[in-house]
Amino acid sequence: MVFSESGDLNTSTQMLRAGQFQMLTTRSGAVTAESVGSLPGVGSTTVDLDTRMDMVPNVAAGRLESAEARRALLSSVDSDQIARLVTGDPDAVAPEGGTGAFRGRTDSGNAAETIGATAADPLRIAADTLDDEAVEAARRIVDQLGSAGIPATVVTPTASDLYSAFLPRGEVDAVVVWQDRERSRTDLRSMFTCDEADRPLRAPSQQLPTESELSTEADGDGDDVTSSQAPESTTSEEAPPATTESDEVAPNARASNISGICDAELDALLEDGTDDQVGEYLASQALSLPLTGDRVVVGRSAELAGPPGRVASWPVGERSGPFVTVPEWFRAGGSEPHDDETHNDTDTTREADNE
Repeated sequence: MVFSESGDLNTSTQMLRAGQFQMLTTRSGAVTAESVGSLPGVGSTTVDLDTRMDMVPNVAAGRLESAEARRALLSSVDSDQIARLVTGDPDAVAPEGGTGAFRGRTDSGNAAETIGATAADPLRIAADTLDDEAVEAARRIVDQLGSAGIPATVVTPTASDLYSAFLPRGEVDAVVVWQDRERSRTDLRSMFTCDEADRPLRAPSQQLPTESELSTEADGDGDDVTSSQAPESTTSEEAPPATTESDEVAPNARASNISGICDAELDALLEDGTDDQVGEYLASQALSLPLTGDRVVVGRSAELAGPPGRVASWPVGERSGPFVTVPEWFRAGGSEPHDDETHNDTDTTREADNE
């Protein structure tokens, strides 16, 4: 079994058509399902996984410590537009938020003033440098914030630096990240309970990489410039030391509680509160904003055999999608007739089954 990555949809479908691939999985766009489903001898289906892309404010960033500031930030983002632009699907909308998601928009007045963002010290919206979709979403968020008068810039550290250094130190203000959809109280505790595990910070491998640059006034002659180096506040000349804080005050590297929230009232509600109480309190705290769901298109040629029936009827995992059945896959012999199911299997969209 060999897994490989292909550059784009056209290349991938050609490799599937030519028999170089026996299965293709790709995130859905405007014509992805139609493109894969139109290939001769290929069965296809569309699967909605139990993950979504969220924008998560960082409570450790001082200016987003208050729920009011977080609400002002998230209210300034048009999540439906982000979903359309990131997926390339004009009909895409942001997924309905789960129990822990921010609901609705509030009139925050002067959001930049409420948040405390300035041209000299813009909001830093982070995304894992290897996650192309998250980086694109962060760019679009920064575009929207700029249009709303909120100075912001994109930073793209590695995942290890982001979660073990920059987030807990409060050096980024929000992060765009894929998260599991919360399905139970246990999931909510994992995402929002005050995290007291001992995970020491480590020094980042490099200074905070800033991708987008803000316009500033040139010093001296007063001429306008269209770009500049990132403000000093977004970078440092050298990486921070491993950690010099005392054990009592040193923050921990992040685990599943990405927001870094540590709220005694919330912890108590997660233990003993009703679902309505938990949902109302979490929504008021503005700890995550859903941006787009994780919908993948699967195409299978007749050369790949697996569970009985059409690929649309194969079991799928909450997070792994069709790969949950990998132990049952094998390469069908070239002399075997093509399974009829691969010729007419493009009409099913299904929610992911439980693993």
